[in-house]
Amino acid sequence: APQMREYDLIRENWVPFIMFMQKPNHRSKIVNTDNHGFRLNNNNDENISSIFNYNMPKKIVIGNSIVFGVGSSKDSFTIPSLLSKKTNDIYLNFGGRAFSGFQEIILFNQFINKLKSLDEIIVISGINDLFLVNQSDNFNYFESLMYNKNRFINIMNKPKKNLASEFLDLLNYKNKKFNLPVSKNNKKDVLQNNIERNLYFWNLIKVALKVKIRFFLQPCATWCKSKLSLEEEKIFNELDKYHQGNKIQKFFSDQDHKTISHVYETNCKKYNIDYLDLNKYLTNFDEKINWLFVDRVHLTDVGYEKVAEIILN
Repeated sequence: APQMREYDLIRENWVPFIMFMQKPNHRSKIVNTDNHGFRLNNNNDENISSIFNYNMPKKIVIGNSIVFGVGSSKDSFTIPSLLSKKTNDIYLNFGGRAFSGFQEIILFNQFINKLKSLDEIIVISGINDLFLVNQSDNFNYFESLMYNKNRFINIMNKPKKNLASEFLDLLNYKNKKFNLPVSKNNKKDVLQNNIERNLYFWNLIKVALKVKIRFFLQPCATWCKSKLSLEEEKIFNELDKYHQGNKIQKFFSDQDHKTISHVYETNCKKYNIDYLDLNKYLTNFDEKINWLFVDRVHLTDVGYEKVAEIILN
């Protein structure tokens, strides 16, 4: 999967409220972003922001890195691009790499007044909320809402090079650092509350804008594949060896899958939002000949193609 090198090269910009966004105007044969950091559907596509005010009906696909399309070999193999090609409708890519469900909602609200003639919102998400809740036994509530919080705190704690700060350091104030209070929380309750709040927001948006909203729980290799392809087996072994894959795996157990899917299904029903667990449908493609994942949560071109087919069907 040589395209993954390009994804490692994409930088991010600090953006108020959502913490960060992909670097704007990135250009390559594999990944291209517009002036806001949104990924383009095709290499020669115009800026997404220029499409906002088109009077023709449009749809958005919003979510984390799976919507952005990490793992695809080029822009035209992301889910929004494939949906656009298969239907001749406009599907805009509102994917934010590593975004939580809360960050996805904030991103949407930053552009809500620009989305003219919007008729459908497709949300593909879930795993980052599970990861944020499980990454530590002691965490502040905000850690379960926003990815990159630790980087923000580190920047806030960088020494300020001025006379006043140096004087305060001399008075032993240097140990008073910016931080958020830490407390123990019931992880399952935090996950439940976060998901319910996010879906409540989407329901408010659905009613106010009179748009259809569908939620899809994103796929995870350990949730939908009983057998790995030769490529997946080789890649996962490498990831486990060099990137503490086993530590990450424990966040994505079968029990985690059952829990998070049940929470989403229950709350989607409560707020009248269509729900589908993509993992249950991708099990139809778990033969060894199907190489679907470039890592446990990101897909190949074939994987994205199959997800797009499931969404349309």
